Amino acid sequence: MVSELLKARFSQGLSSNLYFWRDHTGNEVDILIEMDNCLIPIEVKSGQTITSDFLKGLKYWLQLAGDSAGQGWLVYGGDKNQSRDTIQVVSWKGIGKLVISLTRPKPRNNQSPL
Repeated sequence: MVSELLKARFSQGLSSNLYFWRDHTGNEVDILIEMDNCLIPIEVKSGQTITSDFLKGLKYWLQLAGDSAGQGWLVYGGDKNQSRDTIQVVSWKGIGKLVISLTRPKPRNNQSPL
């Protein structure tokens, strides 16, 4: 996932805008993308069944970040795209569309890219 995001940015002549976040108690977010004056959190899990633990770090970070947070995303090993609370859950099969949407300017209507 990280390499796909980097490849998409570099192919457009852009620099890396990817970060990782972890606090002293172990809360973490796999990828933070700086975009449109906010940080978009993405968690990547290989499991095919979503558990509350998959969302723990994202929810915590979204609460801490407040207004500086963008849409939260979870990419997982299952097949269905869905929404959980304020987090968009995307199947690993949808990574291509997600990467494209996160490396291009967002649409004017502010709708979800998927």
